[in-house]
Amino acid sequence: MKPRSEYAPETREWAEQWQSCFRCGRRGVWTKGLEIHHFVRGTSKQKNDLATTIMLCSGPTACHDLEHRGLDALGYVGCLTLKKLHDPDLYDRVHCNRLRGRDAEAVTEEEVQEAMKWFLPY
Repeated sequence: MKPRSEYAPETREWAEQWQSCFRCGRRGVWTKGLEIHHFVRGTSKQKNDLATTIMLCSGPTACHDLEHRGLDALGYVGCLTLKKLHDPDLYDRVHCNRLRGRDAEAVTEEEVQEAMKWFLPY
């Protein structure tokens, strides 16, 4: 995990507001049970782009580890969906698609809406 001091102040502020994992709901705080997950690899991490981050629980077999190891991974669409569900003010599908070097509609809003079924109980 990247040390707290290496993140921009706005990223630290964003991370400190969350109390649970976006995926499983496990309780924690940033650096003690929760980690920032950058779901658009490459430039988003260095630029502290908050449109490309979600909070996942940490530890072996926890959601963040599973995502990085590709075990039961959410993938890009799943991460976008969690962003929309938990952090809608910073959700920007088109921006994320473009950061990945893809067309603005590479992943559509309909695909994100369909993925909501994975996370919503109805």
